[in-house]
Amino acid sequence: MRKYIPLFLIWISGTLLHFTYEISGRSWLIALFAPINESVWEHYKLAFFPLLTAGLFMAHERGIMNMAAPIVFALTHACFTMFGINYFYTGALGLGNILLIDILNYYVTTAVGYWFLVRYSAYEYTKTTGITALFSIAIMMITLWILTFYPQNLPIFIDFSKK
Repeated sequence: MRKYIPLFLIWISGTLLHFTYEISGRSWLIALFAPINESVWEHYKLAFFPLLTAGLFMAHERGIMNMAAPIVFALTHACFTMFGINYFYTGALGLGNILLIDILNYYVTTAVGYWFLVRYSAYEYTKTTGITALFSIAIMMITLWILTFYPQNLPIFIDFSKK
């Protein structure tokens, strides 16, 4: 049971992040870490930053070079899980956005990401792998930030609260 405490903390922190941007008075600094609208892209931040934080806490014991690759695995799989579930039920099933499914999607997404984080943290990684993974995390974060302020004209960036 103890190994699931970080997952519960991820769920709580992601839930709190959902409301942080509005509470902050729409601070651009908070916009880097919390969703600024109801698009699928922005909601990925709810999984990205709590999973990244959990991985960094695990790096305290295992070292950042050993945790960087599991963090990349966790963030990548969470990303594809979130987007995949969303587009399956909205696109393939044509259900539209349903709050309960969105919430369940968040829990499944972060659980998948956490599973990859824990699963792959058991291995030792080379320095080259660690550096490459750290570079990948930086690229993912910068991309997330750039597309927050400069979203593209694609369905993944549609703000569903304005439809």
